[in-house]
Formats: sequence, C-alpha cells, structure tokens
Amino acid sequence: MGVEPRDWLGDPKTALASLIFVNVWKGFPFWMLMLAAGLKSIPEELHEAAQLDGANYLQRVRHIIMPSMRSVWILTGLLAFIWTFNYFDLAYAMTNGGPDGATTTLAYDIYQTSFVFNRFDQGSALSVISFALMSVAIGFYALASRRSNRSAL
Repeated sequence: MGVEPRDWLGDPKTALASLIFVNVWKGFPFWMLMLAAGLKSIPEELHEAAQLDGANYLQRVRHIIMPSMRSVWILTGLLAFIWTFNYFDLAYAMTNGGPDGATTTLAYDIYQTSFVFNRFDQGSALSVISFALMSVAIGFYALASRRSNRSAL
C-alpha cells in the first residue's frame, strides 16, 4: 500500500496509544451490548407520545433517550474504568511493560515489583494504594447502581 512499516509497540511514543486502541477494540462489544440493552428498555410509548406532540428525532434523543440512558452510561463507564485500571494481561502480553516503561500500568508495576524484583514490601504497598483507588471507584459504582435500581422502581 506504499506505507512504511512501523513498530507500533516498540516505539515509546506509540506503544501506549496502541494499547489504548486494543483496549477500546476489546471493550467495544461490551459497550454496544449494554447500550443496545438500555435502548431496548425505553418504553415505546414515550417515543410515540413525543412524536404525537410534534417532537423531531433530535428532540426525542435529547429529552427521552439520553435521560433514560443516563444510568446505563454511568454504570458501563464505571465498570470499564475499573476493568481498565486493573489491566495486567494486555500490558504483559503485548509489550511486557513497554519500551522504557511506556505501557507500565499499576497492576503490571505491582507484579514486576513483587515477583520480578522480589520487593514484596513495595509490591504490598502498591497493592494497598491500588485497593484504595479501586474502593473509591467501586463506591461510585455501588452508589450509581443503587440510584439506578431506585429509579427503575
């Protein structure tokens, strides 16, 4: 095709972007399934009533679809954040921490500190930091899930 070959994972400038691209590619089906399920849960009567009231498609998206999908967006986004934050396998399998540490995640750093360098004390400290950060994210998830369940009743 006339394009020069490029070492996407070997270049520190493009390695992280390559991992992000693969992560988005991996998570895309999950997002689409969740959003499709959220769209199916919106009652058809709301669309029909808005159409009878003279609302065009953009008005229905703004006033019916987006407010109805808010909890789906929040819960899916929080789950994706939690899973992405804890990624170890992608960084390990694709770049082994990356060129010059460009793709080192916290989970990979915990593994490397504990099991490669045998610094279990530092690995434990990093694990506690990771646990604290994830506790905050999981707290937000629980709060959003509780609000979502309350609004569904």
